[in-house]
Amino acid sequence: MNAVKMIFRSLKFFAFFTVGISSCALFAPPPGYESTVWILDNADPDFANPPFDDTLTVVSSDGSLVNVITGINITQTIGGCRRLAVSSDGAYALVAVTDPSGPKLVCLEVSGEECWSLDRRVAAVDFLDAQHAYALTTTGTISGEALLLIDPRDGTVLGEADQGGFDLVVDGDHGAIWLVGADVKKLDLAMERQFVIDPIGWSAVSVDFTSDGSAWVAEQAHPDVPGSADRLLKIGPDGSVVRTVPLDFSPSCVRVDRGDDSLWVAGGGGVRKFGSDGTPLLSIPGLSFTLCIDQADGSAWAAGRPSSPLLQQWGRAPDPHGLFGRPSLDRFPLIAKRLTLKPLKRKGGGCWVLPTIEDGEDSVFERGWAGRPQGRGLQGSSFCLSRKDPSPTTAPVICWKWR
Repeated sequence: MNAVKMIFRSLKFFAFFTVGISSCALFAPPPGYESTVWILDNADPDFANPPFDDTLTVVSSDGSLVNVITGINITQTIGGCRRLAVSSDGAYALVAVTDPSGPKLVCLEVSGEECWSLDRRVAAVDFLDAQHAYALTTTGTISGEALLLIDPRDGTVLGEADQGGFDLVVDGDHGAIWLVGADVKKLDLAMERQFVIDPIGWSAVSVDFTSDGSAWVAEQAHPDVPGSADRLLKIGPDGSVVRTVPLDFSPSCVRVDRGDDSLWVAGGGGVRKFGSDGTPLLSIPGLSFTLCIDQADGSAWAAGRPSSPLLQQWGRAPDPHGLFGRPSLDRFPLIAKRLTLKPLKRKGGGCWVLPTIEDGEDSVFERGWAGRPQGRGLQGSSFCLSRKDPSPTTAPVICWKWR
């Protein structure tokens, strides 16, 4: 390992990238029930000083708001690691936060009530089942610190292993845990290492598993680390690098649709879909940072916050993929200093959004649908075009659904 790589692996990972949405998780219940999406939003960039205004937003699968949990404090990260994990019944989530008293892992119900907390600094967490979850602790580096086995019902630590990383995913079907960061590790459910490989130039930032027990890894380049690259790596169950997919953007999150093993990648000002062999299928402009897949119906959810408060995007695109495509784009007045979004109502594929500017001026837009603009900009906080006047509910996040 060269000296430059060693130096940059020891630096705090949140120092290299600023982002709004930290993580997105989805609970997919049995058929006949609605899925629930949880979005951890780094709405307040100052994690060192109160007030702490980061939020955890819960929405239903039709986009309607369930609850917004406020008063949360999280730090920025370089990638879409699993900063939260949702229980199998959708009743609660495990969230890695930065509390004034110190970093911790907390268990929050949909209502926002805290069930328990664990005083450990956690980078990523994922469920195995209702009785077991795994959490990566960190000292602030991409190498991580340790892996914990936790009882998510009460926060009891059942075991700890000297296995570190930046992100993890638990593959219960194949009895495996994948850890990525400075390298790629595969463990069994007893947290015993099966292998470690080091094809990573600087840092892997996201990982997900496939139906055959392989894993896709998103790797980021660093301008000061020779040999680092923006790419996807497919790692076989035996540790072999099965496929390498070069990227012309910096990936932040990768998620696999295990119905057909296609994969979705967020980052670089958009979302891309690839086939199971890494062939590009779709490129969708949009300010996205993290993803989650509803394994029940194959729909993909993406969340992100714009780097500029003057631009927002929404939209829907036509077949053959039956997915969202190029949305319309509107530029808000230059007087805008701060923007909050109020999702109003969805119907027939359209999305209403009410952006509220800091000085109180409101503008309402219906975003593109079927790849072309549908609707027009209207002034004022109330409106009616083809629907009855809906009542806005505050939810300061941007969320797309592709299906």
